[in-house]
Amino acid sequence: MLEEVDELARLTQIVNALGPSIVRVTHSMPDLDPEIAGLVIHDELREFRPTSAGLLLAVGVCPAGEPWLRLLERAEAGGFGCVAVKTYGIGERQIAEAAGSGSIPVLLLADEVSWEQLIALLSSAISYSRPAGQGDGGNSLGDLFTLANAVASAIGGATAIADPARRMLAYSTVDGQLIDDTRRQSILDLQVPTDPQIIAEYQAVHSAPGVIEVAGRGTDLPRLATSIRAGGELLGSMWVIDPGEQERELACRRLVEASNIAALHLLRVRTEREGLHRRRSDLLTALLAQADVPHDVMKRLALPATTNARIAALALAEIPPETEPTAAVHQVLDLVTLHCQGELGFSAATAIDDVVYVLLPAPPGRARSLQQRLLAGVAAHVRRSYGYRLRIGAGGEVADLKDAARSREQADRVIQLMGLPSRQSTRTTTTDADIVFAEDVRPQIALLHLAERCPVADPAMDETINTMAEYDRSNNSQYLPTLSSYLQAHGDIAGMARALHVHANTCRYRLSRMKELFDVDLTDADARLVMALQLRLRDLVA
Repeated sequence: MLEEVDELARLTQIVNALGPSIVRVTHSMPDLDPEIAGLVIHDELREFRPTSAGLLLAVGVCPAGEPWLRLLERAEAGGFGCVAVKTYGIGERQIAEAAGSGSIPVLLLADEVSWEQLIALLSSAISYSRPAGQGDGGNSLGDLFTLANAVASAIGGATAIADPARRMLAYSTVDGQLIDDTRRQSILDLQVPTDPQIIAEYQAVHSAPGVIEVAGRGTDLPRLATSIRAGGELLGSMWVIDPGEQERELACRRLVEASNIAALHLLRVRTEREGLHRRRSDLLTALLAQADVPHDVMKRLALPATTNARIAALALAEIPPETEPTAAVHQVLDLVTLHCQGELGFSAATAIDDVVYVLLPAPPGRARSLQQRLLAGVAAHVRRSYGYRLRIGAGGEVADLKDAARSREQADRVIQLMGLPSRQSTRTTTTDADIVFAEDVRPQIALLHLAERCPVADPAMDETINTMAEYDRSNNSQYLPTLSSYLQAHGDIAGMARALHVHANTCRYRLSRMKELFDVDLTDADARLVMALQLRLRDLVA
């Protein structure tokens, strides 16, 4: 029997609460968003009872053939708001075509999720999607801390909820309940201690199908724990101080029920977060492409209007040979998004071609050091997770996000420069990445611009340089490096001798022979400038 409530949940609210990994709608009229009052399980062997605004669960029904069509017709005629079915391997388009011209929406459920859990999740979603005060969901589903307190009160033990990485998501605060040092430390750090025994306990909970008992150790109290899952996907775990043998059986049942509610909440939060990240990613892509963007772009990216920002480019420097590059780029994008969200409480990142771009806020003060630390942390995270080594270039700061494309161009130039061996001193090098900021290589960025726009960047335009290079190759001589060192040392013979690791007289001899062999006039200031540019740009375009 369905609950009678003043206002009912809408189908779109239920779908949005559960997310696309659990449910998706097919064969639905664009303007149709039916009200849903509750669940009705279809039983082929029992009388079919029309139910207004019900969600009909087609348990064991294959969504194809005459029986499926008859069920849809009867559901529509009986006033049901929607029919939910598992696909059993049948394609979504085939299911929609089989539904024909009927207007009742069909909800496709994940095959790998048990009907028992689907019923629990759908029931919770319906309650949650109603206005406050309608049904059982109340406000507890909107707040994991409220849920933790409700579980602690119902079971009689302090409760904690953690994500798969053992980060503390919520914990109860019921007065008078016993807690131990591990719980205190987890709350203070918002991270479960990295004790090997504790890690092993979490791994056991994550792999167990139901509630397990975790024995106390030393001053640590015994616990009951269960994983929080949506089908085969691990979303987290819930831990309760063991209330004792007399209450344990009831506590285990309540813990399982609470884990289903927590699963719904975590799915909803993840769906909202993924949608937010997708919108920010799309907005950042438009900014970097210099496309039209909303006037309130700072507000949409959740940045203070007075905050400067810069774009950092992350390119793959080393990946295992068996790794597919496109997949690796998206793995880096996911980790960058996660890491920035955790460190900054904010993330805007996107992948364009084979490079990941991230927007870094630049608050006044220690912006550079904070950004350096953040990028190093991202690189370490990627290295630990996938074994990839990164090349990271940070563009210059901009005061207006509409100039983000300029910062992105500088970041790309930095990545180009990092492929050259001649400017190692500007890099912060770790085992995980090379990191270079644009302000440290501005002259080299200017030369890259010149190399692309000026004909002098083409080595073929200078016969003298080409002739000298060919002579060196044929005679195993060093005239071109000598010329380059002379120009870089501004004619300082002692300095160029040290750079070439030869005697100063050797340098003088080579310079005199250079005049004879190649007719190079090093007394002409303009000639020196042109040759210096040609040699430097030759290195860049190479």
